[in-house]
Amino acid sequence: MIGEFDQLYAEAATRRRMMVIGPHERLSGHASRVRVLDRILTRLRDHDDVWWARKDQIAQWVLDHPGTAAWVDRDPAPLSGEFSTAIVGKVERARMSIPRRA
Repeated sequence: MIGEFDQLYAEAATRRRMMVIGPHERLSGHASRVRVLDRILTRLRDHDDVWWARKDQIAQWVLDHPGTAAWVDRDPAPLSGEFSTAIVGKVERARMSIPRRA
């Protein structure tokens, strides 16, 4: 994590960068890993010019500053044939397994 942060911090000199930290409870919930994570976060927090924010705070900032964010207007992606066939197949199999009432 420290290496990733250092790389993104260096890149942030010329463009906006973001690092997401999302520890999984099965991996990070052990006492030994909590200490390691605490050491990492303590080191990363030594940078005064880094904004620590939740996703909702980032989204609100972007909405409040529309001129500073890149906007891409596009339609939703269409369902691929493979995906829609898989869904239809599951629905058909589910229908076949439901007993019909007389």
